[in-house]
Amino acid sequence: MRSGERKAGHRIADGREKARNTRKHPPSGAIGDPNRESADPGLQPPALSLATRFLSSVRPGIDETAAALGSADPGFASEVLAAADEANRRTNGRRVTFVVNRNINFTNVCVIDCLFCGYSVRPGDPAGFALSADEAVGRVRESISLGIREVCITGGLNPSLSLSHLAAIAGAIRREFPALHIHAFSPMEVAWLADREGLSAAAVLGRLKDAGVQSMPGTAAEILVDSVRRRICPGKLPVKRWVEIVKTAHRMGIPTTATIMCGHVETDSDVAEHLLVLRRIQEETGGFTEFVPLPFVPFRTALGRLMKSSRGRKRPTTHGSRQGGRSISGIDPGRQSSVVGGGLPGVLDADRMRRLHAVARLFFGDLIPNIQVSWTKLGVELARTTLHAGVSDMGGTLIEENITRLAGGTHGQYLSRDEFIRIIREEGLQPVERDTLYARFWGSGR
Repeated sequence: MRSGERKAGHRIADGREKARNTRKHPPSGAIGDPNRESADPGLQPPALSLATRFLSSVRPGIDETAAALGSADPGFASEVLAAADEANRRTNGRRVTFVVNRNINFTNVCVIDCLFCGYSVRPGDPAGFALSADEAVGRVRESISLGIREVCITGGLNPSLSLSHLAAIAGAIRREFPALHIHAFSPMEVAWLADREGLSAAAVLGRLKDAGVQSMPGTAAEILVDSVRRRICPGKLPVKRWVEIVKTAHRMGIPTTATIMCGHVETDSDVAEHLLVLRRIQEETGGFTEFVPLPFVPFRTALGRLMKSSRGRKRPTTHGSRQGGRSISGIDPGRQSSVVGGGLPGVLDADRMRRLHAVARLFFGDLIPNIQVSWTKLGVELARTTLHAGVSDMGGTLIEENITRLAGGTHGQYLSRDEFIRIIREEGLQPVERDTLYARFWGSGR
């Protein structure tokens, strides 16, 4: 076993131990600390509102969390942001981390028609591409001078690309750049490759790990509620299988991120249920390195067009809408998540997006100590204010980012190390460069 694999396994084992200790002994003053409860039994639930119970709960459930996300009380919203900021400072001090990385989209060809995607093309489309291993290495080589420490590899489900091809990409990068961390593929790609090649998920993960993959994006999660998935990405793996693949990766010493893609047709209860699925996994495995809310970018997607047309209806459709060969049923603007802003559907309300990050910080506590804001999704200005809402990480430099851009995102593909440092310092916080697994730090240290 390589030393890097041992370290990853030890970090996941440490995460499991931390999860057990957090459940037994929550940090003083944190969510879950009995001392946070009111001393007056008459003020205890059910006398408290669901939203207020979220702040005093040891382990907030779906109802309390949904109420906290959807509360229209500005005073309560301020209390949630302040509590999340305090919890983050207790865990991370005034440090805000970032990673210098290079994103590589290895193909845009995909056989699944996810309604929220503006990036992919169907097999046979002349605009389709697939990188060879040599081409992927070339993308990395041109970024080395920027001081990258991580390569993130993502793409579509291209029927012309086998497990051997994806392993060859990872292997070629590992051989030429052994010091770089390879953060690659997703539970959906693992499921797709397993089905096509008649292998178990563990066998696919083993091949990729042997080739050099050290951690995996926890994407393809979208909303971990099957009724929502059937509406926005019916071809993607169901919740149970996503969970099984992520837990298998963790058991094999492959840490993952945890994500949510929100701001479309989901409800606040759906978001709360998604968070609960992640919390249960982390309590069992300790394998999530961070949680990253990813807002839906609607501008050039079928789902965005369908949501926009549904805003004009007084009642939800029961027969579905069809556009460009894709269909979705039961869109009800009145039931959509509170993170959906007014005007153009899918444009996030800044205050509500900050609250989602804050609620996540309080919901996970020290189970997932790193809450990340996506500057490429939210934009730098919203991202920087979210640093005061429980966020401890600003993500990566990226260099190349096509999925958000082709869906209509306008916040760019690259943020330099110097820009990260400037932005974080301007917020009165301490910038710290990190590695992928939050195990090594540069600049200010920990």
